[in-house]
Amino acid sequence: MSTTTTVTVLFTDVVGSTQLRTGRGEAPAHRDLQAHSDVVRQQVEAHSGRVVKTAGDDFMVAFDSARRAVECAVGIQRTLAEQNRRHPDREVHIRIGINTGEAIVEGEDLFGAAVNAAKRIEAKAVGDQILVSEIVRGVVGAHKDVEFVDRGRVRLKGFPERWRLYEVPWQAKPPQPTPLVLSFLFTDVVGSFDITERLGDDQWLDILRAHNAIVRAELAAHEASWFKSLGDGFMVAFPAAIDALECAISIQRDFAEYNEEHPDEPLSVRVGLHTGNGKGRDPGSSHNQSGAGPRHTGLATA
Repeated sequence: MSTTTTVTVLFTDVVGSTQLRTGRGEAPAHRDLQAHSDVVRQQVEAHSGRVVKTAGDDFMVAFDSARRAVECAVGIQRTLAEQNRRHPDREVHIRIGINTGEAIVEGEDLFGAAVNAAKRIEAKAVGDQILVSEIVRGVVGAHKDVEFVDRGRVRLKGFPERWRLYEVPWQAKPPQPTPLVLSFLFTDVVGSFDITERLGDDQWLDILRAHNAIVRAELAAHEASWFKSLGDGFMVAFPAAIDALECAISIQRDFAEYNEEHPDEPLSVRVGLHTGNGKGRDPGSSHNQSGAGPRHTGLATA
């Protein structure tokens, strides 16, 4: 006597199994496929699933929980990927499809549209991919370790309506670099264009060299992490805001002294400070490269 039950069904399929056997030979292929089968069975057991049946090298598995079915699929793919990485000459790749619905139970087997849909979903996947139905995504809901990527609506053989499928990415995401919190200092000579027009290029270059020498000396004294010359100004990174502030004060004091010594051509320099996240490195410099964020100048003038 048959009964019905709500179940989540997972199908696996070895990609290119026929070519694998003809290419490697029966004995090596059997060894590699058996290793794959061991991985599947271990993951099914670990996630409280039940192998309903096998067809050649493929599996049909039932779960009481959609969440555990998805976690099992991820575990299978990750374990096989690691196995393939260790033995690249013995690679086996599979695709996985999962669906949840009401199935007919006859003995140890399952039948019905929900089962057929799971098999059709698996057939839509490519090697190393996990595809699930929209109902699986809805039943699993929010899961901190599982992501569902919408792959659109597709036609499944034997079903008149289109099905929306979701991919479950299983590759471990690379660790994200911890952003550096840096303080940035910007300098700019006020009216540099007017000075050049009034004095000419040669005299302006002499003034600019004096300006650059003052700024560079203070950057070295305050141990700037990185700096870059920007025409008649500088962009500078410091590990702490207090270092940037102290450097800015010193720069302004130096230019106040410079202006006392050069009253005919005083130099007005504005300095801006900004704190934000830094990223990357400048391969052409011994200083750390930074992502500087907005430029803030005009906070102080000599």
